[in-house]
Amino acid sequence: MTTLNLPNHPAHGKSASDFVKESNDCYKRREDSFQRSDTDGFISQYCSGLMGKLNRAKADIISNGGHDWFWVLTDEEGNIVADYDFCNQYGKNTWIVKDQYVKQIGRKFIPTGGNSRVQKRLGLSEQRVEAQAWAALEGSGRGFGGLGSVYVLRYPVRDENKRIILK
Repeated sequence: MTTLNLPNHPAHGKSASDFVKESNDCYKRREDSFQRSDTDGFISQYCSGLMGKLNRAKADIISNGGHDWFWVLTDEEGNIVADYDFCNQYGKNTWIVKDQYVKQIGRKFIPTGGNSRVQKRLGLSEQRVEAQAWAALEGSGRGFGGLGSVYVLRYPVRDENKRIILK
């Protein structure tokens, strides 16, 4: 399988087969725990499953040369004016415009979605780009109950200036 040799990538020097093996080991631990304890070991079983998914996502990224696809917001010249969005207080995803483009665009926050009137009025559009990527566990919960909000997130790798590293 592919070994990743991108010097600034988190998986530098590791192969997809390394992560596939780790993933399979996690799923085996989950199954072994279930066979030993029925549902009494549900937390360790759940966590082993999450780690299995995480390692599989890392293997997929390495198999794709260390890259994955991400949405960005571009201006009419094709400049990436935003490469990060978040869920605002009203439950809507919103782009955060990079500081160097705020004056040009006239706002810091832009609604997401291809039908956004704000995007159209400002000459902006959402595009998919291929960039260096990695995967991590992400979540928003706290304590024992927060365990249910943990998921695998694929994210773009950024350079020292916090720009995503395009393919």
